[in-house]
Amino acid sequence: MTDIFVPVFFVLVGLNVNLRSFNPLDPAHRSAMIITGILLVLAIIGKLAAGLGVVSRGVSRFIVGVGMVPRGEVGLIFASIGLKTGIVPKDLYGGLVFVVFITTLITPFWLRRLFLRKTEPVN
Repeated sequence: MTDIFVPVFFVLVGLNVNLRSFNPLDPAHRSAMIITGILLVLAIIGKLAAGLGVVSRGVSRFIVGVGMVPRGEVGLIFASIGLKTGIVPKDLYGGLVFVVFITTLITPFWLRRLFLRKTEPVN
């Protein structure tokens, strides 16, 4: 079931994004881009702060926080519901999808770099 419905969900989420809201030359959409940037920064800071909850010894709080960065799938569900009910405007919806996309995209590279740095031999 998930092999069928999960891809359909993500396609529907993408189809609802208004790509015109990412035009930096259009003054009408500049505020949406600023809000998207703020949401991206807050999403990353919030997830990194979640790593502070680690109480185990020998576990990197920062690496756990970075691992939490892509946790936005549920946000897509709520954003979709908000869009359908008219609570979330189309520009903001596109920004939310963009934040989830970027945080999901950057995390594997960020984690790889952190783990490579952690396992490098000390000279």
